[in-house]
Amino acid sequence: MGKNPQQIMARKYNYIFRQLVKDKNDICGHIAYSIYKFDKVSYLDTFKKENGREPNEEEMNTFHNSCCTPARIEEYKHHAQSILGMFSNEVLRAAANQIENDYIRNQDAHMKHVLESVLTPTWKQYLHGIAQSVLGAFVLAFILWLSVSVVNRYSIGGLRITVDKEAVETNK
Repeated sequence: MGKNPQQIMARKYNYIFRQLVKDKNDICGHIAYSIYKFDKVSYLDTFKKENGREPNEEEMNTFHNSCCTPARIEEYKHHAQSILGMFSNEVLRAAANQIENDYIRNQDAHMKHVLESVLTPTWKQYLHGIAQSVLGAFVLAFILWLSVSVVNRYSIGGLRITVDKEAVETNK
């Protein structure tokens, strides 16, 4: 059976939402309001089960009056803070476990790399050092040869470097 517009307009509205939720970003307030709505649905289900009918306006006002007391409002807020705290702790615990697992996995890979470099046979490290030295000597010799060639060809600064073939052959 539908309600006529006069019955709808005459209905007294409960403003508990405004008492629980400060603004649209008030997560704790929204949780508190959800707890209130859960209590309301539970009341309606219990009432219908016990009485075989929906509660009338006066019976709903009794429920609303019991839910809108300052103590009950604080209880909803406290319960919401508790739920939000448990949720936050669970999220932080999961994140900490993930970070720890990533650290352990990466630590094992890093330690393997370090141990491989430390345990590389000494002769390989020695040959690597020799190869670097020989390469450095060739690079230095090339740079010196290039410098002498440039100076010799262009007589830079009046300096001329010549090699006396006879003196070289005499020293042999």
